[in-house]
Amino acid sequence: MTLAAANFRFHFPGGAFYGYFSSEGLQALHLYPDSAPPPVVLHSAPNIVWGQILYRLLEQYFTGCPTDFSPIPLDLSAGTAFQQCAWRAACDIPHGSTASYGALARRIGTPGAARAVGGAMGANPVILVVPCHRIIASDGSLGGYGPGLSWKKCFLALEQSHSAWTPPAQ
Repeated sequence: MTLAAANFRFHFPGGAFYGYFSSEGLQALHLYPDSAPPPVVLHSAPNIVWGQILYRLLEQYFTGCPTDFSPIPLDLSAGTAFQQCAWRAACDIPHGSTASYGALARRIGTPGAARAVGGAMGANPVILVVPCHRIIASDGSLGGYGPGLSWKKCFLALEQSHSAWTPPAQ
């Protein structure tokens, strides 16, 4: 999903998250590095409280504190049933931990579907909140990440060190 307009913005050193809340919950959250042109921001949202909660949770996350994003309702209706199942299972991977694509496939009852899980993670519309950055290859390599591997490395390092955010080199 590409955002034509967003109704949520959170800036942090190196970039910003722009998102869209539908009436059901957070439908999209995309990372734009400082060097990229951001989407248009609308100043209305179906539920402004959700945006305020997400803003506070992101502030907490970027200080290096373990952060539980479960108070934010998700609208994952743009995904297939398989994608939604994989995204919800990724939410169970604890802050500071990782799991392989194959392990996640087994967890959702589809052993042998590691590539399909990788495809689902690549289609994740709400990065960070659905922590697809925590899903890695079985050999310990990072695999892919939509915004770029430098961002995935930084998010994992932040979670594993519990120290303040350091943006990736651009």
